[in-house]
Amino acid sequence: MKAMLVRIGVDHAYGAWNAPVDPTTRRFVFVPIPDGTTKEYTPRHVRGYDEIIAPLTEFAKKYGARDLCCPEGLRQPNMRLDPDFDHLTYGDNGMRRGAKIAKLRTDDLLVFYAGLRSIVRPYELVYALVGLFVIEEVVRAINIPA
Repeated sequence: MKAMLVRIGVDHAYGAWNAPVDPTTRRFVFVPIPDGTTKEYTPRHVRGYDEIIAPLTEFAKKYGARDLCCPEGLRQPNMRLDPDFDHLTYGDNGMRRGAKIAKLRTDDLLVFYAGLRSIVRPYELVYALVGLFVIEEVVRAINIPA
């Protein structure tokens, strides 16, 4: 069995912001990175940051994180769902880390971590495991029947 650790989620390099975490309860809101491309999406595939506003608002109320909101700069671009936790997929062009992911086999692990901003100590980043895929199979998108 092999495992690969992959950093995901919005951070200062991709989105200029860190998603919130309450280190006491270990609860957080996962916020994907901006797409960063000018791709045209079909309407059913567009995923925008407006989807993040409700979870952030609920998190802020529940954990007392005043002034927590999705930054204005993230409200325009589409989100890039790598990984897509709803469909248990991870997309990559296969040039960098995707080349290594393509070598994973059944029962190998793809482990995701993110740099989150503490709501208890606002200047503290918390690096946390936020997801795990146990590989069933790796399929190149070009090989998926339409």
